[in-house]
Amino acid sequence: MRTSQPHTRVLRGDGKYINLILKTGHLFVCKGCCCGHVERGHPPVPEELFHNEWERRKLRHRLHLTIGGCLGPCPLSNVVLLNFDGTNLWFQSFNTEWQVLTLYDYIEAMLAANRLLPVPEALRPFVFNFYAWQAQQSAQVIGDVPVTDTPASLEAVVAPILVLSHADTDLLVVRRVRELLPADFPAVRPLPLE
Repeated sequence: MRTSQPHTRVLRGDGKYINLILKTGHLFVCKGCCCGHVERGHPPVPEELFHNEWERRKLRHRLHLTIGGCLGPCPLSNVVLLNFDGTNLWFQSFNTEWQVLTLYDYIEAMLAANRLLPVPEALRPFVFNFYAWQAQQSAQVIGDVPVTDTPASLEAVVAPILVLSHADTDLLVVRRVRELLPADFPAVRPLPLE
């Protein structure tokens, strides 16, 4: 049995009242001036997969999907913005099926929990901040820090170390070394260059 989504009544500009279903989230997939334009050297955006999974998982009444328009951080290519319960989570280089499926699994887990959850480990290398004011908020969501624990100041938020490499062996070494680092060491994230 499906539970009813909360609604609100909105008076439209033409004087007509509209019952509007309130969403928990909104997923924006960039397909603007750069993202998905293979003729400019960018990988294709898996837009059909984004839409089909959204339909298949029946997320329409809880999560809105928008594909198209430039989201802004063009140098990163294939950008996705998830606004969930008022928190913005930015992802870059979303080119593959496993990324899209993992993102939807993450969204469904948050909808089931009815709260924001930490970003899954597999997606963390693709998370970035686009706004200066969002640095503190994203630091809480990316890791295992509970969302309710707020650092006293932005100085308490330590930027992660990103290791970029073409060699898979380099990335495997970084993953192994992370296990040996002290607990208070900044996050180290390996990311393949493609």
